[in-house]
Amino acid sequence: ISGHVQIKTIDTNSALSVYGLNSGSFGFQQAFYKSRQTSGVDSIVQNGDRTMEIRTYGYDGVVYQTSTKIMAEVDGVATLNSVPGRLTFYTTKLGETTYVERMRIDNAGNVGIGTTTPADKLHVKSVSGIDSSIIIDTTTADIGGSDAFISIREAGIEKWKIRNVGDDDDSLKIGT
Repeated sequence: ISGHVQIKTIDTNSALSVYGLNSGSFGFQQAFYKSRQTSGVDSIVQNGDRTMEIRTYGYDGVVYQTSTKIMAEVDGVATLNSVPGRLTFYTTKLGETTYVERMRIDNAGNVGIGTTTPADKLHVKSVSGIDSSIIIDTTTADIGGSDAFISIREAGIEKWKIRNVGDDDDSLKIGT
């Protein structure tokens, strides 16, 4: 098929598709390798080096426009047997022409939304000066204790719970 790279494929509509069978539990894997080569010799990667990038584009009727990007980068000093990494996710806002970083997972496992320096496991920051919010939504109205809540625990023991009681007055309960 002209214009397609296929490796034992079953999907003839994809520009690139890979199909493989094995008897184990592993699915398809794609490996990306990065080295700073000098004179054909591998050299240690540096903080900020990009180790993988996936971009998507959509046709707007005239040209292909950037839409999304996922990047993997070195996130710290690489040492023998350890290369710290981060993942960053970019999207293009409606009406805009370039993508902007929206979320990152750093080498400590901290997730940042709206920040490139997450200070804890989940760090949400407004970048537009408008209040940040987190929405917790149940799929149905209060049916048998299906209230939305946030549980604050210490060593697995619930210390505080913030929840919408869900009764007729829609009260908010803070406590255990």
